[in-house]
Amino acid sequence: GWNFITDTNGPQVCDDDNFQTSIDTEDLPFVLHFCQRYSIGEFFISKYKVPTDLLSCENPLLQLPPKNIASTAHHSHYGDNSIKEWSSSNIKKYRNAFLVCRIMTALNRAATFWKDNHCTNNNN
Repeated sequence: GWNFITDTNGPQVCDDDNFQTSIDTEDLPFVLHFCQRYSIGEFFISKYKVPTDLLSCENPLLQLPPKNIASTAHHSHYGDNSIKEWSSSNIKKYRNAFLVCRIMTALNRAATFWKDNHCTNNNN
C-alpha cells in the first residue's frame, strides 16, 4: 500500500535525505510495478516512453526532477499533452512524484552501470 506517503512527508518524496529519515525503510515497497504513466510538473515517465537510446554511449542520462518538486509542482503534464491540476493536499500528487523520482533514478543508475562497463569514453 501507500501508507508510507503522508501529507507530512509527501512534499519530501524526491529528497532522499529528508524522506528516508521520515519513514522506516522497511515500510518502502520492495518492487515498483511500472504499469501506468506518472508525472509531476513537466517530468513524465511511462514504460512506453522510456528513451530507446538511453543506453547509447553518446546520450546523456535522464534529467531528474529537483528535490522539492513534490512541494512546488501543482500540475502533472502527461505524454499525451493532458494536464492534471493538483491541489496542495492531494496525496496522488505525492505518489506521482515518488514514482517519477524513483523510476528515473533507477533508470539512470542502470544506464550508468551499462555505460561504465560498455562505453570506452563515458561522457555522462
